[in-house]
Amino acid sequence: MKCIKQFAVFCVLPLLIVPLIITSCQASLTVKANDLTKDIVPSNAAGKAPDENFVDAMADFSVKLFQKSSSDQKNSMISPLSAMLALSMTANGANGNTAAEFQQILGSSIAQDVRNQYLLGFTQSLKETENTKFHLANSIWIRKETDRDVEIKRDFLQLNADYYGASVYDAPFDEQTVKDVNSWVSYHTNKMIPEMITDPTSLEASVMLLINAMSFDAQWQRIYAKESIRSSVFTSADGKQQDAEMMHSMEWGYLEDGKATGFLKKYEGQYSFAALLPNEGTSVEEYVASLTGEGLIDTLQNPQSVEVSAALPKFSYDFSFSLKESLQAMGMQDAFNIESADFSKMSDDPLYISDAIQKTHITVDEKGTKAGAATMISMDGGGAPSEPKTVILDRPFVYAIIDNETSLPLFLGTVMEVTE
Repeated sequence: MKCIKQFAVFCVLPLLIVPLIITSCQASLTVKANDLTKDIVPSNAAGKAPDENFVDAMADFSVKLFQKSSSDQKNSMISPLSAMLALSMTANGANGNTAAEFQQILGSSIAQDVRNQYLLGFTQSLKETENTKFHLANSIWIRKETDRDVEIKRDFLQLNADYYGASVYDAPFDEQTVKDVNSWVSYHTNKMIPEMITDPTSLEASVMLLINAMSFDAQWQRIYAKESIRSSVFTSADGKQQDAEMMHSMEWGYLEDGKATGFLKKYEGQYSFAALLPNEGTSVEEYVASLTGEGLIDTLQNPQSVEVSAALPKFSYDFSFSLKESLQAMGMQDAFNIESADFSKMSDDPLYISDAIQKTHITVDEKGTKAGAATMISMDGGGAPSEPKTVILDRPFVYAIIDNETSLPLFLGTVMEVTE
């Protein structure tokens, strides 16, 4: 495969592919969790420029994840880049067979330390323009609570600060922490993902969260004129006729892979929107199942220099799903297994992944595209928190007053009866 000159990781929808880029975000963010970032200063890590090896691995991961997570007859959208970043941060703490499974899923031809370099180089290489804005952020949240603390190794946190710029917080994982996480995600997705956590009880067993968030807002190179937007009909997957506002344009860049045809439409800057329409008689599900990373990249790298009369409907929706079953189907088993997970590079405490959740949003209209994504990896301890015990001192008992450092008793006694 030829090496791509400028590679953007694609969020794949049933009929289109949306590229991602990087920029800054809006007003300041305030969370009440204890910010440890100031104590873990990122070093000047060296990135590695994307090459054919990285492109092949990233494309293969993107297509396989999409195939495992797309939804029949429902709009779906994933961000492979968001998932890759969150999973790669987590993989930095994996060891043994657990690390080997991460390697298999994320790209067997690339060692984890090299993957860190590639992802740093790739994200650094992405450019922005005045009308093309993107923000990307990573964070790690660690439970700090009496008798529930987990000691996370500093080397693990430093590695993720160096290559992913990950902020680090410790928090009690209570309702305030839920508000903090949601505020952090909302801020870094430009309010497109307002709630990452909807059920506070979902954090009861969690001891650490690893989160990636991103937002995208790009203007078309040629904005659709009012007269190019016409009322039309869109036939849904279940055969229903729907009213639609169809945006018409002439584009230069025809796509064809034998099973679908499509076009490229440029944003300002180095990024484009790509649409692929399966041939008549081929369903979206059948087309997605036939995709390969190599085939997809080959199609996108080699558009035909032909003018295309294109029509694109306006649309907007949200998508949310658990990556857990998809990743398990792709071969990641140990990381989700309380008995076999090995995250000894992360902590000496037994940890495993309880869930991996991604939420996305997209709006496509005559001005351009807005898209947001957030991926959250939930790490749980060696078991669910135990049920509280009950002790009622309503009969004789022994007591002690002890030194906390040594636990040596300063006083010892018994209460055989209650007197005043």
